[in-house]
Amino acid sequence: MGNHSERKKKMKLNLIQEYEEKDNEVSIVIPVFNEKEGLQKILPDLCEVAKKYNSKIVIVDDGSTQNCLEVLKNYPNITILRHEKNKGYGASIKTAVSHIKSPWVLMMDSDGQHNPLDIPEFLKFKGMYDMIVGKRIQQNQETLVNAFGRMVLSLVSSYACGHFVKDFNSGMRLFRRDSFMKFFKLYPDGFSISTTMTVTFFIKGFKVHYIPIKILPRASGTSKVSYLKDGVSTLLLIMKILLNLSPVRLFFLPSIGFIVAGLICILYSKIISSITTVGTLFIIIGFLTLVGSALAQIKKSGMKDFEF
Repeated sequence: MGNHSERKKKMKLNLIQEYEEKDNEVSIVIPVFNEKEGLQKILPDLCEVAKKYNSKIVIVDDGSTQNCLEVLKNYPNITILRHEKNKGYGASIKTAVSHIKSPWVLMMDSDGQHNPLDIPEFLKFKGMYDMIVGKRIQQNQETLVNAFGRMVLSLVSSYACGHFVKDFNSGMRLFRRDSFMKFFKLYPDGFSISTTMTVTFFIKGFKVHYIPIKILPRASGTSKVSYLKDGVSTLLLIMKILLNLSPVRLFFLPSIGFIVAGLICILYSKIISSITTVGTLFIIIGFLTLVGSALAQIKKSGMKDFEF
């Protein structure tokens, strides 16, 4: 009788241990598009780290025109997914996350700028937060236009999130797969997926943590991200996210702008009488916009989840 009880207790402990191991599994996702040199640079350390922490490596070939996956022939344990044609960085991330079953996903770039030896630092916070983002503390020199674009997007992202965002589009981050999948339809196919994840996780109240990482020299080529070209699409994307998740935050500033403009017009109405009508119109537009966005948010989330 005692032996049976001990066996039953041991089986229960084994099941608990197995469940905990599965809940801690991590898949490392790397999108690749013509970055053979970058893969050669990161693979040795990456495989060592993955082996040490029992993590899976998933590489998505996003329609590369060069045989960049040739370097993987010596790494049989790596899972390779392929796009017949180039679909984009975000599309590669979505393909990989849809394919894997691990509860945790770590994404990083294949150009050699992210150091695989930083991965253990991310894993330290696994379970404490829903997403851990690498805050880049060493930026490569960038053009004045890109620097200005980064600043604008940083300010817009911070406003959308409700507080200052340390690094809105860092490509190295660890996150819960189930949290990511909740907003799968919002994620774009391009580079803006990183920004979208940041804004979405913050707006919905997920726990986000930043850790410092150093950016290494690129193995070859130049960055494919243009803050002037991609910036406009990113801004529109942030507006789309706010429209879906927090309409009040999207329309708050325009509404206040109309109301303030209306009040200014009324204050100066003694000088030019016709301004009174314009001022009143501005106030009405601002008030209706604010009320309309609030009603839209209540309808989407209900009074319980209503927040600015």
